[in-house]
Amino acid sequence: MCSSLQLSQIIDHLTENKYSRDGALKLLEKEGLLPKNMIPKVKEEKPESRFASQAAQDAADATMLDFSECQGTSKNGKITVKDVKDFAASKVKKVNASPAAVTYAKDHGLNLEEVTATGKDGKITIQDVKKFAAPEEKKAKKPKLSPGALKLAKQWQLDEDDLAEVKPTGSGDTIKKSDLKELVEAAKEAWAAEETDEDLGTDSDA
Repeated sequence: MCSSLQLSQIIDHLTENKYSRDGALKLLEKEGLLPKNMIPKVKEEKPESRFASQAAQDAADATMLDFSECQGTSKNGKITVKDVKDFAASKVKKVNASPAAVTYAKDHGLNLEEVTATGKDGKITIQDVKKFAAPEEKKAKKPKLSPGALKLAKQWQLDEDDLAEVKPTGSGDTIKKSDLKELVEAAKEAWAAEETDEDLGTDSDA
């Protein structure tokens, strides 16, 4: 075993080259030149545990909740169902909405943060949520046509995209024959132009 002076000189020599102090000490220990009790003990920090129980994951999936910011309160920071529910509740509380509005938005997959509030103190009411959802619902509905309008639409091959641009004037948002006037005129022009092109093509062949 080397003396303290010799060890100090060897360590200085090693650290002047490619070894760190800890590396030099470990090398000397490996060679049997240094007692183990002289090796500095480095406390290893355990990484923060970020896992959740299966029930907590299912609860988060059911509410379409990203719980990456959720703090676990169980052993080793494990996230429980209660943690997920508390986290979800804290998110909901940030939006000033009535219980009925919250339920309606959840059932229809709507984001309350995008809804304009008209209630007292800026509270979102169920009417606000329904109004917010109305454009999508209207878009999904098929247009209603009167018998005369339906016949005209078939005659001029007007599809649902064409009819979606028509403003109905009949009762119950029904499209009347007269409502299709502009569309029919446009269809007539398109058909006339197509027939003209065909005639010109025939003349050139002759």
